[in-house]
Amino acid sequence: MCIRCGQKLDSESGVTFGYIHKGLRLHDQEISRLRNTDANNLRNRRKLYLILDLDHTLLNSTHLAHLNSEELHLISQADSVGGVSKSSLFKLDKMHMMTKLRPFVCTFLREASEMFEMYIYTMGDRPYALEMAKLLDPQGEYFNAKAWVKHKDNLILMERYHFFGSSCRQFGFNCKSLAELKSDEDEAEGALSKILKVLKQVHYKFFVIFTLNFYIF
Repeated sequence: MCIRCGQKLDSESGVTFGYIHKGLRLHDQEISRLRNTDANNLRNRRKLYLILDLDHTLLNSTHLAHLNSEELHLISQADSVGGVSKSSLFKLDKMHMMTKLRPFVCTFLREASEMFEMYIYTMGDRPYALEMAKLLDPQGEYFNAKAWVKHKDNLILMERYHFFGSSCRQFGFNCKSLAELKSDEDEAEGALSKILKVLKQVHYKFFVIFTLNFYIF
């Protein structure tokens, strides 16, 4: 039923947003209007969309039961291990999991948020995604829960983060993990630091070079 006029609509029309409110469905025209409004708002704020994959990109998680003998020391050092800074390693008792934030992730999110409207994506379920979002963004400054459209052509493929041994085995790597080696990525030379430089170039080219060409021609 249309919330404006009360007219009953075809149940197959529009797009469902049941994750926001049960039974909510928006007409295609309304979707288009909201998309255009949002795009104009982003341009005015000089921002672009950025979808960030959680697992193996911003962090690495494992079930506690999957820790091997060389990783058991992590349980008693859940907030510090080797040269890793505090509050980057978390033991989530209610989920029976351990999560390691990737080096440089806090700086990456802070600087990227100035150029992008950021969203997170994961193959995990919603409770997992929400817990990870709390670890990455405890103050709720960077992420929100709106949906996003898949655009594979705009994908930036980056090196996966394999901190735990279970992650290495999942992808068929016959080598010791960073946790087993009691090591970690270097913040200054790691994947997030490198990709941040790429994103800054993308933002600059879109809002400076593209805008200049638009006005000139």
